[in-house]
Amino acid sequence: MEYFDELNENGEKTGRRVERSFAHENGILHATSQIYIYRYHKGRLEILLQKRSPDKDSYPGKLDISCAGHVPSGMDYDSNALKELSEELGITAEISSLKRIGVFRTSKKAEFYGKKFHDEQLSAVYISERYLDASQIKFQKEEISAVLWMSADEIVKRLDLNDDAFCLNPERFKTVLGAIHHNIKVLYSDENMAVCVKPPSVLSQADESGNIDMLSLLKDNFGHTFYPVHRLDRNTGGVMVFAKNRNAAAKLSLLAADKENFIKEYYAITEGKAPESGNLSDFLVKSSGKAFVAKKERKGAKRAELSFYKKAEVMTEKGIYSLLSVRLLTGRFHQIRAQFASRRLPLAGDGKYGGRDNGCTYALFAKSLEFTDPFNGKKLKFSQNPPPDYPWSLFGEYLNQ
Repeated sequence: MEYFDELNENGEKTGRRVERSFAHENGILHATSQIYIYRYHKGRLEILLQKRSPDKDSYPGKLDISCAGHVPSGMDYDSNALKELSEELGITAEISSLKRIGVFRTSKKAEFYGKKFHDEQLSAVYISERYLDASQIKFQKEEISAVLWMSADEIVKRLDLNDDAFCLNPERFKTVLGAIHHNIKVLYSDENMAVCVKPPSVLSQADESGNIDMLSLLKDNFGHTFYPVHRLDRNTGGVMVFAKNRNAAAKLSLLAADKENFIKEYYAITEGKAPESGNLSDFLVKSSGKAFVAKKERKGAKRAELSFYKKAEVMTEKGIYSLLSVRLLTGRFHQIRAQFASRRLPLAGDGKYGGRDNGCTYALFAKSLEFTDPFNGKKLKFSQNPPPDYPWSLFGEYLNQ
């Protein structure tokens, strides 16, 4: 039998333990943990939903929060959130990967299988940015019949139409979306610049597609206009700097063009056994949305140079994967992807350049950024690890070295 701690209206334990079915029949206030998992994919914000098992005692077969569960007697919200992620979705996580956005009161009355259902909850709600392939999630089949990604816009639209396929609270869901949009990680901020972490699949700045972009997210966060300094490809996440005024934009953009004094380190995972280290020098030609290595210098070809060293190598059932630290000495279109692919070392998940692993978006992340502040002469360095999901999860401890 499952027991909860009864709570008073202040969220304090009364000292009374109640059995689950009794709590739900009699409206006994108790605690739950709710986790909304999100990602940016193809320029859209998506939420991971679970479809509840048809055997659930409440809301069977409905589309629900990514992961949720009652807090057992004697346990706290955070510990329960991690337990539910592990049990329901097979995800091992640290509490630092979750952001609690608040504790909310929920009251529901319904009837299931001829029994009255009166649920009174205090729910700690968390958000977590994760890049998971839904088909690879090992969910708890006793609780869940399926998991799927759905665009946030589609969910809102269907909730506004009172779509019976969902058992989500519409107002709570919109509160969660607001928290996600304000969850851009800021590593540094002063009167001239902000150094932030761009999530994969978010544009550096707006284009004609209308997809989510960093400048818009930053304006939503700070309430004023930001200016681009440099860019990352849409599917490349990582450390970026943005200017807060036109004068700063001019100075920082000039600095960003100087590869010797605006030092960017990338992490890349290649499919195949990479050399221990090396320098790559090629001529790249851009054509039809791709970069190609030219055999010799020709019209339209631009020199592309980078250096790298191998941090680690793992053998998986799909073959050998290599984790590389890469420094760009030039900044060309798709440079890292094209140069490694030309040596039969495509990035993991990079189908456009010959990658075979279709279980992830291509594995490239702007790990660190180092430069001297043009306004005060201070040396600045910022670093951020890639998301903790596949294929980065293959290298765990090596990402921190």
